[in-house]
Amino acid sequence: RRHRDEGLGRRFEGTAHTAAVLMPFDQVDLLLPVPGDSLAADFNAQMDRADAENEVRAEWVKLAEGAGVANILLLDPVRHVVFSLRDALYRGSERISLDEPALQQALLGYSASSKLYKIDGEYLKSAYAPVTRFNGDIAGAVVVEGGSNAFRPLDQITLSFTVAAVLASQFAGIAAFAAFFLFGERLGRLQVVGVATIAIGVAVLAFLRT
Repeated sequence: RRHRDEGLGRRFEGTAHTAAVLMPFDQVDLLLPVPGDSLAADFNAQMDRADAENEVRAEWVKLAEGAGVANILLLDPVRHVVFSLRDALYRGSERISLDEPALQQALLGYSASSKLYKIDGEYLKSAYAPVTRFNGDIAGAVVVEGGSNAFRPLDQITLSFTVAAVLASQFAGIAAFAAFFLFGERLGRLQVVGVATIAIGVAVLAFLRT
């Protein structure tokens, strides 16, 4: 499970970083205004902020579908949800289930992920990435959340390598027998290893394409 945890963590961190990069600096300033900005409450600014949210949301929906994650959220520096793809649950709230060490890393400018945790029988994981302004200041953080569905691609790869190894071990013996039967020659140990290696590659490609 540790390898799956680490692999999913790297994948989610990459997704969170991509979500942050998809926000242009002008949208960052609208959605995460500098504290004390007198124009933040301006009516036109609020309209612009709504437009920015819709544009970012549209990009994040495509990203979430492609990456297989359940939710993407934008947090301000005081841990309030600016908006979320699942607004009904989170908008305007303070997340009490945040992974504090990972969030702190994001607010310091580094991507990080939580450990696997289990809720209602389902394994979950989250990742965090910093959102920066044009001058490099940290404006907030992106949070990516995913559940059991996100494990399927990793499980498929693990299964593919396992089955491929079994097939290759069987195929090597068959190849040695076939060579002796057809050509009256015995395959040397290195030749058998070579055949097995080729078989592994073919089997892995076949399984990954299914």
